[in-house]
Amino acid sequence: MSDPIDKLGRQVRTADARMIVGALHEGESVLGALMGLSVGARADVKALLGRADLLRDPAGVKQVLRGIIGARSVETPNELLWTTPGLRAQSGGLTTSLVGLVENAKESIVCSTYNFQTSSGMWQALRRAARRRLEMRIYIDREAAKGGRSPTVIDVAQQLAPATIFRTRYVEGHALRNHAKFFVIDHRALVVTSANFSWSAENNNVELGLKVIDPQLARRVEVELTDLERSVYEQVTL
Repeated sequence: MSDPIDKLGRQVRTADARMIVGALHEGESVLGALMGLSVGARADVKALLGRADLLRDPAGVKQVLRGIIGARSVETPNELLWTTPGLRAQSGGLTTSLVGLVENAKESIVCSTYNFQTSSGMWQALRRAARRRLEMRIYIDREAAKGGRSPTVIDVAQQLAPATIFRTRYVEGHALRNHAKFFVIDHRALVVTSANFSWSAENNNVELGLKVIDPQLARRVEVELTDLERSVYEQVTL
């Protein structure tokens, strides 16, 4: 029978490994931390951890998964990021790898999106980043969550505090729409993606993004957003 740790290292996705480590760090049990995985991935990881006698050993699980994450941590300057049903994409990385990029942020996160869904791995990663008190600026559509099940702009401001949250303004009686989806991490990594911040966009849809490590380009995006705050966005206050 193959070594369960070796098989886990070949099978578990990096984003899932980071999500589990983050949940364990917040005090979840091993089984509780696995609840954020898809049903199929949860069953596979649970079985492998059971075979390794780690289901009651959060510290051991963190050690194993951090080793797996570290082994995969070589950064490439430019990378395609795909979401495809059944993980069928053969080139580039996965949209879910954005979770790891946020988890590894050391200074700042700038994020623009239409809305958030709490099923999103990115939403949970941003909440953890907010608790680390990084410099965070979030740009979101004013009316995206009105009447829906997604967090409202006020919810986002409350749950990502102390991040600075901006929403689109009303201009001539109409709310401007924010549909750009991108991240700037630590003033150097820029990710532009078609994916919304939802479980489906990160796991099931066909989505394409591009990660570029270019401090000059990242800075241009940040400066442009700051300029747009005077006419397109307004800060959300609680």
